[in-house]
Amino acid sequence: VVPDPVVPDPVVPPSPDDGRASVVTVYVVTHQQSQEDLFWTTWREGAEAAAAPSKAVVEWRSVGYDLSLTLDALAEAGDEGDALVVTVPYHRDTEAYAEMDHAITNLLQTIPVFTTNTDTYHNDKVQSYIGSANYAMGQKCGLAVLYPNNLDV
Repeated sequence: VVPDPVVPDPVVPPSPDDGRASVVTVYVVTHQQSQEDLFWTTWREGAEAAAAPSKAVVEWRSVGYDLSLTLDALAEAGDEGDALVVTVPYHRDTEAYAEMDHAITNLLQTIPVFTTNTDTYHNDKVQSYIGSANYAMGQKCGLAVLYPNNLDV
């Protein structure tokens, strides 16, 4: 059994005194399909733990691959949130990708947007991507299997 990694408590920056509401609401819109999904359950717990010291509110929206639900959640984030974290699980050549990109680009006019988990979405105006480089991870795994005695691949 591999123990859970030790993660330090987050360092919370001081709240700016800029007239914003004292409670920050962060919307997280994911393509999670099942409430029992261990990956997303763990991800959510981490987000809520990071938010707790600052009293920030995490509004979690599991929309699966339902584009209509996704667009509704993005609109809600723009209307009621202070920031958005979103996954874009669609291939760039699809209508769903284009619609999400349009919605995200519009949201960037009002709130900061961060993308996560799906590194195939590209929009230079988002704050940042938080997650792994899936292509590089697959490549490294493949090379490790093909060349188990060469740790430098």
